[in-house]
Amino acid sequence: MGPLHAERLATGTAVLLDGRGRVLLTRCHVAGRPLARLVGLLATGRLRPGEGLLLRPCRSVHAVGLRPAIGVALLDAAG
Repeated sequence: MGPLHAERLATGTAVLLDGRGRVLLTRCHVAGRPLARLVGLLATGRLRPGEGLLLRPCRSVHAVGLRPAIGVALLDAAG
């Protein structure tokens, strides 16, 4: 599998921290545009350790046709 599709469509990357300042993801791709959110992680073989995708804005998540196993964290408006 080639490069992470979300990486090419993302509006940037960031480090994702929890409410206590602990690092959750060292490479969080931000899907801030409609096309990036639509494609999401489709056609992604696997995520590297510490890598993830932030869908912003996002009202729901589905895993139809998704290859890698995922964990989902829902954030409120304050993050």
